[in-house]
Amino acid sequence: MLGDHALGATCWSRHLLDLSCPFCGMTRSFVALGHGDVAASFGFHPAGPLLMLWLAVTLGLIVRSAAQRSAPVFGHPAFGRSLTAVAAICLVAGTARWLV
Repeated sequence: MLGDHALGATCWSRHLLDLSCPFCGMTRSFVALGHGDVAASFGFHPAGPLLMLWLAVTLGLIVRSAAQRSAPVFGHPAFGRSLTAVAAICLVAGTARWLV
């Protein structure tokens, strides 16, 4: 058994290296945000609420472009730049937790 969590295995990085990966806590951050607990969401992963906001905006843009039968969102240069920026913020925030 990989972890002692009721939901199954913990992060492979934590199991193999005894080190949280930069995205550890992201799922719990999303769940806390879904329950309206913003403080706990930031506590589980400082970039969780940002990633959730990005996902919500992106989903909205996808739905809008499908409804208008316009060009897909994924082909727009701003999509790639925003995805890169959010991923970098998540990685930096998650990695910074190693120093604390």
